[in-house]
Amino acid sequence: MSDNKKQEKDYTSEVDALLPEAEATVKLGKLQEGLDKIFVLEKQTRNAADLASTTRLVKAAVEHCYKARDFALLNSTILVLSKKHGQLKGAVQAIVELAIGWLDEIKQTNGVSKWLEVVETLRNVTEGKIFLETPRARVTMLLAYYHEGLTTASTSTLAVQKESLQTASDLLSDLQVETYSSMDRREKTEFILEQMRLLIAVARQKDAEQGKVGKDALGGGEAEWVKVRVGGRKINEEFLKEQDNEVIFTRNFSLSLYLTETQDLKLKFYDLMIQHALHQSNYLDAAKFYHKVWETPSIKNDTEDKGRAALEHIVYYVVLAPHDNEQSDMMHHLFIDSALSKLDLH
Repeated sequence: MSDNKKQEKDYTSEVDALLPEAEATVKLGKLQEGLDKIFVLEKQTRNAADLASTTRLVKAAVEHCYKARDFALLNSTILVLSKKHGQLKGAVQAIVELAIGWLDEIKQTNGVSKWLEVVETLRNVTEGKIFLETPRARVTMLLAYYHEGLTTASTSTLAVQKESLQTASDLLSDLQVETYSSMDRREKTEFILEQMRLLIAVARQKDAEQGKVGKDALGGGEAEWVKVRVGGRKINEEFLKEQDNEVIFTRNFSLSLYLTETQDLKLKFYDLMIQHALHQSNYLDAAKFYHKVWETPSIKNDTEDKGRAALEHIVYYVVLAPHDNEQSDMMHHLFIDSALSKLDLH
């Protein structure tokens, strides 16, 4: 699979002539015959390294399958075209992106089973291909959300709910998005935070099953808690300070009283880290993370609600933390902060 070969011939005119002909054949109910016509010319354009023409042909082939709602043929066509000898990377990218764009409609119109089939086809096609790592990550995210959704389905048994949550977490944890060169920094951060969120959900589930609480508990979800900490180290906190990261987040993963349905990356990260710190009974770290939350302008300026709640939690946890130089220093700086005078005495 390569795009490095020099184009030997321009098949634009041949493609212009063939596509209407193939479409007319398909409209007569002869889908396979129309596809065969496309495949014959596609082989020529592919061997000649004519990327533009090859892309037009492969997209036309999968579009005909999709319009006919022949999902078995759609899936096989995507697989066959992507695995053709010497197939051009740009052509494969084009059909993968095209199919991803149909996923919402397939799920709504044709049901979850057909959606799952196409999702698995796309994961098959993108597996092991660096140039498709970002589309694969996005499709895998959708699949993880599907499995997570089964945990709240009224028809799901406890065993199914447990397995579904584990599957969702495993799917995302397999993605090493921090190494993806084609994914922008914000999207990488979103993926890592979702990995952490699902790991915490699994950890809490395992802890609850074995009645284990705290850092001294052996077994349970401790392996997941360790992974959460590792994930936290992958996040660049300086990046979170950028103003662009204080924008709305598209899903509601709020687990704390100071977060809303539209939380930004910074607040989500510290929410997860606070949960980890409290699990470890590391109250000083929890106080530090709450302080990061409080320093966020949208929180600090809300003096009657979110800002007050964050500041109160700083006080609670710095008091609970074992006494040492760091705890003493933080308590001193907090004591002389004028904002403290606005809190009610308890």
